[in-house]
Amino acid sequence: MTPILETRGLTMAFPRRGREELEAVHDVSFRLEQGQALGVVGGSGSGKSTLARLLVRLLDPTAGTLLLDGWDVTRARGAQLRQVWRSVQMVFQSPAASFDPRRTLLSAVAEPLQNTGLSRRDAGRQALALLERCGLDAALAGRLPRQVSGGQCQRAAIARALAAGPRVLVCDEVTSALDVTVQRQILDLLQTLRREQGLSFVFISHDLAVVQQFCSHLLVLHQGRAVEQGPADRLLAHPQDPYTRALIDAAW
Repeated sequence: MTPILETRGLTMAFPRRGREELEAVHDVSFRLEQGQALGVVGGSGSGKSTLARLLVRLLDPTAGTLLLDGWDVTRARGAQLRQVWRSVQMVFQSPAASFDPRRTLLSAVAEPLQNTGLSRRDAGRQALALLERCGLDAALAGRLPRQVSGGQCQRAAIARALAAGPRVLVCDEVTSALDVTVQRQILDLLQTLRREQGLSFVFISHDLAVVQQFCSHLLVLHQGRAVEQGPADRLLAHPQDPYTRALIDAAW
């Protein structure tokens, strides 16, 4: 079966004046199947967030290949790139920072719907339904991002991502700024979306305990390289790479 998302040797090097290029991601390869949740773990500076931005084509890789449903979209432009953005959406660590502070939550969620050709009225109706689907009361729809809690804002960010009709959600540390109770609620919401809508996830986190709750497979990054990957239960019980063992020892 063709994976929904695949990387082959994905590499991202950033130029540095008067010095060698810095490779934030080096030769990373993985396959994401339909309905699968892949956890990407590693310490600070391991390349997790850079990888996330490569997957949603916010960055152009310096080498390697990105495939969506078997199609090479590494250098996609124009209409093809817009299709990538509809199919693969990202939810960020700091949801309030990803919203326009002057726009209401309803307006932010309605915008991608209007971009598909819906009238303002129909987009507003669908946006409200998405917000409610993500556990937000309709009374909060007219509020600005700063007027709701972090967990409520993250729910709105998930609703906005869903408005594009994606098949893959790339979640970059989406629970790290939330307390334990709200973390659990957000994870439950994502599990429900995975089960009911068949969404696939790339779930990026430094928290192994959170990843273990949500992900069936793991990819371990260290200094931009994939040092180990495989089924989560096996990898956590029998890590092969010293860096993976160190991560697990630090977590438990």
